[in-house]
Amino acid sequence: MDIYDILSRLEGVTGGGGQYSAKCPAHSDQHNSLSVSIGENGQVLLHCHAGCGPQEIVAAMGLTMRDLFAEITPDKAFPVYSAPKGNRPTAKFEAEYIYHGGDLKKVKMRQTDGGKYFAWRHLKDGQWAKGRNGIEPGLYTSTGGGALPRAVFLVEGEKDVDTLKGLGMAAVSLPDGAKSKWRAEYGRALEGREVVLIQDNDDAGKAFVQMVAGELRGRASSLKVLDLSACWPDIPEHGDFTDLVVRFGAGSALRAVQTLAQDAPEWEAHTSPEWEAPLPFDTIDTPDFPTESLPGPLSAFVECLAESTQTPEEMAGILSLGVLATAFQSKYEVEITPDWREPLCLYSVAVAPPGERKSAVISALARPVYEYEAERREFEAAEIAQNQTERALLEKALQAAQTRATKGKKADQEAGREEALALSAELAQFQDKHPFRLLVDDTTPEKLVDLMDMQGGSITVASAEGGVFDSMAGRYDKGANFDVYLKGHAGDPITVDRIGRKPNHIKAPRLTMMLTIQPEVLSGLMGNATMRGRGLCGRFLYVMCKSKVGRRAISPASVPDAVRAEYRQFVRRILGNPGSGIIRLSPEADHIRQEYAAYIEQRLGDEWEHMRDWGGKLVGAMVRIAALMHAATVQGDPAETPVSPEIMYAAVGIAEFLGPHAEAAYQVMGAEQDYEDAKYLWHRIEGTGQDEISKRDLFNLCKGKFGRVEAMEPALQSLTEMGYIRENEVKTGGRPSKKLVVNPLSKSSRRSKRAS
Repeated sequence: MDIYDILSRLEGVTGGGGQYSAKCPAHSDQHNSLSVSIGENGQVLLHCHAGCGPQEIVAAMGLTMRDLFAEITPDKAFPVYSAPKGNRPTAKFEAEYIYHGGDLKKVKMRQTDGGKYFAWRHLKDGQWAKGRNGIEPGLYTSTGGGALPRAVFLVEGEKDVDTLKGLGMAAVSLPDGAKSKWRAEYGRALEGREVVLIQDNDDAGKAFVQMVAGELRGRASSLKVLDLSACWPDIPEHGDFTDLVVRFGAGSALRAVQTLAQDAPEWEAHTSPEWEAPLPFDTIDTPDFPTESLPGPLSAFVECLAESTQTPEEMAGILSLGVLATAFQSKYEVEITPDWREPLCLYSVAVAPPGERKSAVISALARPVYEYEAERREFEAAEIAQNQTERALLEKALQAAQTRATKGKKADQEAGREEALALSAELAQFQDKHPFRLLVDDTTPEKLVDLMDMQGGSITVASAEGGVFDSMAGRYDKGANFDVYLKGHAGDPITVDRIGRKPNHIKAPRLTMMLTIQPEVLSGLMGNATMRGRGLCGRFLYVMCKSKVGRRAISPASVPDAVRAEYRQFVRRILGNPGSGIIRLSPEADHIRQEYAAYIEQRLGDEWEHMRDWGGKLVGAMVRIAALMHAATVQGDPAETPVSPEIMYAAVGIAEFLGPHAEAAYQVMGAEQDYEDAKYLWHRIEGTGQDEISKRDLFNLCKGKFGRVEAMEPALQSLTEMGYIRENEVKTGGRPSKKLVVNPLSKSSRRSKRAS
């Protein structure tokens, strides 16, 4: 028998990667007291935390101890146990990893298209709730948080930790894999230990172990880095230790790694003049949208809509925040300090190429808003008609009074004059009523001001075409009112005087934007000095959508009727909220805000120096998002209950998602011509499959792109600085010739060498 046969005889099985828990059959177990794992030689290990012995356990299953020592095959050594699906229709439970003494866990979900994602859950009132709740997970260890032995493996993910634990080895991993940021507590936990790092077979894995090794240098008593390709030359891309076990078996894999560790030299920081891996083009790793941070009905609809339209969740996720802003921007603002308040409007923009079904996503999200609009207009139609008639009657009465004031007897003129003055005053105070609107499509800045004025100062631009950017860029040069986009976000008063037309004065404007645009539109923004210089680019919450084209399901599941109905009811409820006022932060939420603001301040002086205009507004945007989610979920008047720390933590999660996406957006917006030319040259160089090429030959490959050889120099310098090429002198028997030598660590170079 193998471990799968053993597990099939148990109840309540959870876990994965060689580590499982279940209800012990030898006693009345209500708490999954039985641990099931794989020993070094493949035997099944049973341990009941309530005290039952192995003989009692196997007897209760109708087995003998001999059954635990059966030979197993690698493909059965680490089966995946599936739990019921969550509310994501495209994924199923694969494994869970317990952190922080048992009150925090990381759940791994496997999507039907082969992708995966992770979600954090924290223990609250005996139940698992979404998110970390501000808990820092710490290291994931094979000892369950207990003391580590002197020698320990450090791997990229929890799966490998569990695999090594099943083989009797001590191992640790960082909570966010290759994306993890180093924390001082990790160094303290590994102080004085012999640490062996096993790198995953990809660029991220190599960079990860080098980062960790650099942090542990001088703290670990021994530090070694293992490259699994040394014992598995054909290891696939992204291959890891568990893949090694599956491929060669548990015993062989462990012996191979132990031999590598024994023979490996101590790690040293790279100081040799040899080649290093080149810096990749456009490689900002953008995270997935944290849908678990959204209010329940909104979260479920975003996830199901993404599945139904086969679009990335980040598209619907960022645009859904615009729905919240549409509902609350005219009613509330949030107070951060007595001197700092923020309106609740947002500028959200999803960037995706053509053919990504952007219109379908915006249409589905906005449909309940349009329905609410139509119902309000129908309900108020008679009142508006009466209002227009009343104005018309006043205007006619004024005209008649003005006529009497200039004709007839003196007494009649005086009476006409008094009536005309009174009617003029009444008309000046007359409040026009207009058909109710919440959403508009692309429109000119001038018309936008008029529409906002008619709607009490607030409106939302919802467009899948992005023409608003053309309006901003093109019409501004012709003298259009560019201020509406700046002041509508900040809430600063707008006053517009135009000859022959009624002036506009909006005391507290609120403008929200829900836009989807193509990358080409984004790339033109930074070239407009006015937009960047006046701070418009820094006001948008950017999302760089990961395309699913080529991997989309042909007949995906539609949004379930129950999910759609719950979302519609949710939107109607928040749109119908009659309250207004100032939303404030609880002391705990404000402490979270201050801690995050300090963290962002450091980044503004470091890696975000090039996008200070955006980063400087992130904390304000995060608090706006927190206030919006608070208003959408709190019982009663949102102004009477402060924002909770749980809501603020959720907003921090969204802010952390937005940061890398903004970096990617600014990379596209700020891509200089030299950088684009460098990408073009590298494409031509790698297309040759050669290890070296002369500038003249490269110029001939690029005829029509560059006017002369010298024009390639700035781009070639960029390629040199990024580590793709070097210019070396090559002896030819006569005058030395200069050649561009290709980095052998580039993927293209490796492919060409294998082909030859």
